Amino acid sequence: MTEKEYNAAPGVRRSALWKLTKSPAHFKWELEHPTEPTSALIFGSAAHCAVLTPGLFKEQYAVIDCDLRTKEGKAAKQAALETGKILLSKDDFERINGIVQSVQSNPYVMRLLNGPHEQAYFWTDDITGESCKCRTDAETDVGEQHYIVDLKTCNDASTEQFMRDAMKYGYHVQAAMYTEGKRLATGTESAFVFVCVEKDPPYAINILQCDDAFMLKGMDDYRYLCGLYHECVQRNEWPGYTGFDGEINTLELPAWLRKAVE
Repeated sequence: MTEKEYNAAPGVRRSALWKLTKSPAHFKWELEHPTEPTSALIFGSAAHCAVLTPGLFKEQYAVIDCDLRTKEGKAAKQAALETGKILLSKDDFERINGIVQSVQSNPYVMRLLNGPHEQAYFWTDDITGESCKCRTDAETDVGEQHYIVDLKTCNDASTEQFMRDAMKYGYHVQAAMYTEGKRLATGTESAFVFVCVEKDPPYAINILQCDDAFMLKGMDDYRYLCGLYHECVQRNEWPGYTGFDGEINTLELPAWLRKAVE
């Protein structure tokens, strides 16, 4: 299944569910008013393609080695856009090549990536009845253990920083949702591993397997978000910060500041 086919298929995905953490109103607005991908998202997608499906890279991306403000640059940009390709700067292309080389030189990462890539799964949530979907970067078996592997490009791949990013961007929900989806769709139990690669030299790599507490937190948040999504669909209501009943929220001082004034 191509990415375009996957995107068009029914089902709510993790990245959409995570938008509910701001508010259902923001979720619905972004769903109905999609924005252009950011430069960071384009870079990450291009790196994924170069590592996981390199045969498709030249079909999907064009590298522009000139100033786009010049006549030559504008012509090159137009030629690329007419073919439907996504533009990359020479600098980004060189960084992506650095990521590819770093990945390929790491035998542990290559072992984790030694399996099917871009596998799509569809299932019906067994509590809410909502249709869900996910698309794994890679999967493999090591001994009797099945692994779902997710490739993340990041500014800082250190364990401490990645944990902060995981909580900020909902990677724990991703790990829980993907393993749950794989289980419901195929009956296979899986462990979840992040392969984190920094975007700049030396393109350092960190391999992080999610522990039980990380997965439990992810499952709790996944269940909450899926339940909230279901309630919004059933009510056909997508409230903002005040919730379904128009609650008044309490504005509290943070704990460190409250202690200073008490």
